[in-house]
Amino acid sequence: MKTLVLAQLGAVAVWVSSVTGQTLISQFSFELATPPDSSGSSTGPFSADLGPGSVSGFHASAGTSYSTPIGNGSANAFSSNSWAIGDYYQFTISTVGFNNLFVTFAMERSATGPITFQLNYSIDGGSNFTAVGSPTAVSSAAFSAATYNPSFVSTFDLSGITGLNNNVNAVFRLVATVGGTTTVGTARVDDFIVSSGGAIFVPEPATLTWTLAGCVVAAGVMRGRRRRRADPMNSPCAAARAGAMMCHAEAAACPPRH
Repeated sequence: MKTLVLAQLGAVAVWVSSVTGQTLISQFSFELATPPDSSGSSTGPFSADLGPGSVSGFHASAGTSYSTPIGNGSANAFSSNSWAIGDYYQFTISTVGFNNLFVTFAMERSATGPITFQLNYSIDGGSNFTAVGSPTAVSSAAFSAATYNPSFVSTFDLSGITGLNNNVNAVFRLVATVGGTTTVGTARVDDFIVSSGGAIFVPEPATLTWTLAGCVVAAGVMRGRRRRRADPMNSPCAAARAGAMMCHAEAAACPPRH
């Protein structure tokens, strides 16, 4: 049930953005696809929650711990400790079929975690990177699982970078420009979203209530109609896709079946 509800929530998010002209390409919220806790200098790749792509973590220290503590108004974010200058989170996606890109993400750190991160991008699969603007200051105020706080969110307009358009080898990195002051200092990222035509932000639950209810009903109706059919499409995710279509969402909002 949790997976079905989250899939429907993802479909609604696409619908909300589509009515204002933006299109979701990839979203990493660590709810549908939650990385396992791990240790070592690197971890991943792990799948995006919605859309194509993967996320990884890379650190100089083999003693790094990766985990998924609470996010910005959600149960999970992607976190790690033992930060040194140059350590990074990496998001690899395909933007084929899309242009005029935007990136949004939320970050938070502990009191001894790195205070600034630089967004970099690559158009050649990670062989070369270019910095976007200046480093982003990261707040040491704590995320709340119960409350989405837009003050944690950074937005980047990449629509002028034509090399990222229609690119199967797009890569983004959030790179620490300073190290943590202790090895236990952490920094976490949540809701890393790549979109086309404008920035997309994770809506607050109150904003989604009526649209989610409509899509849940639509998905239930479509699932009921298919229940008599013994075919692979008679599944929770297929029902969510059908409901999403009735709400003018993109069918690709559901994650692939595993």
